[in-house]
Amino acid sequence: MSVFRIRVPSARIFLLSIVICLPSEAAKAQQTTLPPPGYVMSWNDEFEGTTLNLAKWRVRYPGIRDGAMVTSESVTLNGRGQLLLTTFYRNGLMNTGMIGTQQTFRQRYGYFEARIKFQASQGHHGCFWLQSPTYGQIVGNPAASGTEIDIAEFFGSGRTDKGLFSTVWWNPYASPSSVKITPNLSKVLRPVSRKHVPELSNDFHVYALLWTPSAYIFYVDGIEVGRTTTAVSQVPEYIVLSLLSSAWERPRLPLRNLPESMTVDYVRVYASQN
Repeated sequence: MSVFRIRVPSARIFLLSIVICLPSEAAKAQQTTLPPPGYVMSWNDEFEGTTLNLAKWRVRYPGIRDGAMVTSESVTLNGRGQLLLTTFYRNGLMNTGMIGTQQTFRQRYGYFEARIKFQASQGHHGCFWLQSPTYGQIVGNPAASGTEIDIAEFFGSGRTDKGLFSTVWWNPYASPSSVKITPNLSKVLRPVSRKHVPELSNDFHVYALLWTPSAYIFYVDGIEVGRTTTAVSQVPEYIVLSLLSSAWERPRLPLRNLPESMTVDYVRVYASQN
């Protein structure tokens, strides 16, 4: 059965969402959103095959990071068109995964989206984000220095705030400035009943950013959930996918829940033809 849904999340943006329901788990439902009019695909990865495409991604900063180990063993493809970033515990050490396109792809402005099923547990956080290679080099000038744009950062299920944030960071990390958006998920997560309150980690969702010269606009499943005109970067940035565990949150992560993964179905980037 094919179901076509048209949403108009704002006066400026027109998005079309398509859900195709297929009978088997192997051919599970695929959800995507079309970019705004005038945008064409400039880069993508559908994660086909069984090994990470090193022409597109590299494991980012392998080694100890805030008490956990970023390792290539935490980065796998399942052979069904999906990337897995997995947190696991071995020999007294937490292992986590992070990949980026710093060496292979950067873009200024555009529409960036990823279809992700986030991890369920608190104690580690999954993120789809952009980063400037010159981040923090020009203090007080995020337009020229670039920013970190956390398109979708998820801190686990069972939280009253639903665990999802979109944040823009600028200035050196030793003393950063930021603007945080708590996305409005009222149209994305609709309770079935008082006893059944859905969580983002229950299923795949499409997380997206429209980055223009004057604004950042954030979407979940084609619905605008927040925007800001603060600290808009004017320099090319690269893509990062990560599942990390910071020292402050690690005590919340029960080891019995591990291994646990953040699953990414695709990443697609579009550029304006205008």
